[in-house]
Amino acid sequence: SEGEWTEGRVIVEEDLHRIAEAGFKTVRIPIRWTAHAAANAPYQIDAEFMARVKQVVDWSLAEQLKVVINVHHYEAMMNDGEAMQEAHIKRLVGIWQQISQAFPLSEYGQEQVMFELLNEPNGSIGYDDWNDIVARLTDLIWTNMADQQNNGDQQRKIVIGTANWGHPDGLTHLQLPASVNANNTIITVHYYEPFHFTHQGASWVAGANDWIGTPWLGTQSDQQPLIALFDRVSAWNEQPGRGFEIYMGEFGVYSEYAAAEYQRAW
Repeated sequence: SEGEWTEGRVIVEEDLHRIAEAGFKTVRIPIRWTAHAAANAPYQIDAEFMARVKQVVDWSLAEQLKVVINVHHYEAMMNDGEAMQEAHIKRLVGIWQQISQAFPLSEYGQEQVMFELLNEPNGSIGYDDWNDIVARLTDLIWTNMADQQNNGDQQRKIVIGTANWGHPDGLTHLQLPASVNANNTIITVHYYEPFHFTHQGASWVAGANDWIGTPWLGTQSDQQPLIALFDRVSAWNEQPGRGFEIYMGEFGVYSEYAAAEYQRAW
């Protein structure tokens, strides 16, 4: 539930004003729809929760912020295994159908709100599974929901990440449908390298306590593998038929144990 990670603190309108005043142009809103949607078809999303999401989106738009709406932490899909995969995919499709109905182009323009299909596919959702899900969701949003999301004058921009936790190297496994192009799609990656530094002491990562004290000084040898990873992203994007906007949807260092000067250097 909202506030679970922040000791009950929830977003208020002033937060979005502060974000815009600080010079940011975009907010990404991580939304755990599956905690507020029925398990069985038609997978009804709780009306009060949908209204709350729309409230935060509307506050953002009032501050001239672009908004990325995603499906966040669908952990059951990743963890329940192959036998349950199709059931979860159908639920994901049902959720996006409702989101598409709630956020039509007529009210939320293509330059205002973008749809990020799924945060960090992992576990039983491998590269091939993810490519199949992308094809199904793009068909749903742009074809099945065309009245709301693809009216001839405007088309909803979508945001597509990579399997294996959104890692940039997952781009090489991404097979995009023919309907995807640089005008209607943004490619997103998450960046937490070197992982032993950024996740030192993280309670949700096995073995992370062993990494406590890992430094990052910003030396040339420290920088080189990070820059090389950016270079691989650029090389992928320079291939014919690509040229996407690349959106780094997440990056950062877990602050509890990393020394502040190392974090600043990173």
